[in-house]
Amino acid sequence: MTTLLPTARRSRTALLLVLGLLLALVGLAPSAAPAAAKESGAGWVRLAHLSPDTPSVNVSLTSFGGSESMLKLSDVGYGDVSAYQKVPAGRYVASMTPAGGTAQSTPSITQAVTVADGRAYTVAAVGDNANLRGTVLDDDLRTPKAGSAKVRLLQAAVSAPTATVTAVGGPVLAQDAAFGSSTGYATIEAGVWDVQIAPAGAAPVDTTVTAQPGSVNTIVLLDGPSGQVTAKVVKDASASPKAPKKGTGVDTGGGGTATSFVGGRR
Repeated sequence: MTTLLPTARRSRTALLLVLGLLLALVGLAPSAAPAAAKESGAGWVRLAHLSPDTPSVNVSLTSFGGSESMLKLSDVGYGDVSAYQKVPAGRYVASMTPAGGTAQSTPSITQAVTVADGRAYTVAAVGDNANLRGTVLDDDLRTPKAGSAKVRLLQAAVSAPTATVTAVGGPVLAQDAAFGSSTGYATIEAGVWDVQIAPAGAAPVDTTVTAQPGSVNTIVLLDGPSGQVTAKVVKDASASPKAPKKGTGVDTGGGGTATSFVGGRR
């Protein structure tokens, strides 16, 4: 003989069964993170103006949705490289607008960058103004072994389609590096090095690189005021167990063209 439950009790029982089924289905469904969600951790970003015929610009770094500004610099000129800015890991957009413009000015260039936890990046505008483009460099700031330094090349001289860069008495840092390209880091003995830059179709240029123990450096090739290729040395990191500290200034760097050539490491 079948025993019938009271109507109200049957209703409650059925409702509990339905709720249990829904909860089980929710538990089985894959979870989707919001598109704008940030990754955990933090990284570092710096911005560089490497376009010889592009006038001074205002540069900014904002979160991908544009809701949060992480870095703003005004009147940044050719060859300027900002200090690193520590930002939460996630997606960002770097923008450059003409200096003196308004917040509504059309950007000369925008470049997206995804910042991973513990990593550092250089976002640069390279090329002549008619062919301006953005590039993102992955900066390896890990400290080299004791008594050594790391150095790489960023070829940003429009006047040199290719260039070969050699540490005299040491390694070839770049062989026929094309404009707009960058090399990986080479490890060299710490000290003061004479470096020879041989642009295609032009006279070699001699410069000096001071590689401090434990430092990480980038040699940037630039177009000089008279059309000759010049070199600027930008320090990516110094000997420290920590990554770069937060900063918002512009690093106008050291380096430059040496007036004489002395062979080998000093």
